Amino acid sequence: MSPAISDEITAVATAVLAAFAIVTAVVAGLAFRKQAQELRDQAALLEVQSGQLETQRQQLADQQALSARQTGVLELQATELRESLDERKHQADEQRMAQADQVAAWFGTGEVYPDVAFGQQPRPAWGAFIRNESPLPIYSARVLFHFVATDSPVSEQWQPIMRGGPPEYIRVIPPRSQKFIEIPDQVRDMIDDCNDNIYVVSVEFTDAAGSRWQRDARGALNSL
Repeated sequence: MSPAISDEITAVATAVLAAFAIVTAVVAGLAFRKQAQELRDQAALLEVQSGQLETQRQQLADQQALSARQTGVLELQATELRESLDERKHQADEQRMAQADQVAAWFGTGEVYPDVAFGQQPRPAWGAFIRNESPLPIYSARVLFHFVATDSPVSEQWQPIMRGGPPEYIRVIPPRSQKFIEIPDQVRDMIDDCNDNIYVVSVEFTDAAGSRWQRDARGALNSL
């Protein structure tokens, strides 16, 4: 092979390599640009998604704040409703016990009236007073006598011990009036002495509305 032909071949090969290098560089540049554009697109997409997430986070925070306010309002309404119901119940209870609250009983001395046809005079006696101070009658009243159990006559600590009472009921006690019931002999004879430091009384009765009540030995009013 002549030197001239060899030089031509070398020149062609060099040109081909140069062209290939150029093509490779162009392809690489295009690929780089494509990757760069994809990265920019991804960055833009991430920015959009980040904005959406921030919007959703703010919406969630607003919803939570609204829910908290609504919860507070509902709790306040529930509290007001409970208080209103409690007040209505209290008023209903007061109205229901309005008459019974005006009935009292206590142990003391009164007068009993023997057969006046034989000229007998009233005599003093220990027993129970039942006072109906209400403007309506009470019905089926019954009194019971209780012995005061205590360590000392002046002690505030004592317990009532029920000793019994007359078996019969007082059918009616008129408005703003009182009834005296003598302590039965079988109760009085249980101990030697009898006075208002030794005995207290309780009373059961029915009000004009038909409700049954008890004023216990300590004076507390209870529904039966």
